[in-house]
Amino acid sequence: MSSVAIPNRSVFRAAEVSELAGVPSYVLRGWEAEFPDLGVAKTAGGPRVYRKVDVERVLRLKHLILVDGLTLA
Repeated sequence: MSSVAIPNRSVFRAAEVSELAGVPSYVLRGWEAEFPDLGVAKTAGGPRVYRKVDVERVLRLKHLILVDGLTLA
């Protein structure tokens, strides 16, 4: 499915996830709104953060939408 190498870390900033997945940040925010359990945790006064499993889900969503042609509906 995806040949993206995800660094072995526990948390990622939203900008890093956007870069890893190759999607603009507004697309990532849209997916966050559509899938509330995506794992976004806003730190107090800090950036949105994701777990490694969330990065994997973002990559899967991208594949399902862009490769398989599924829609969010």
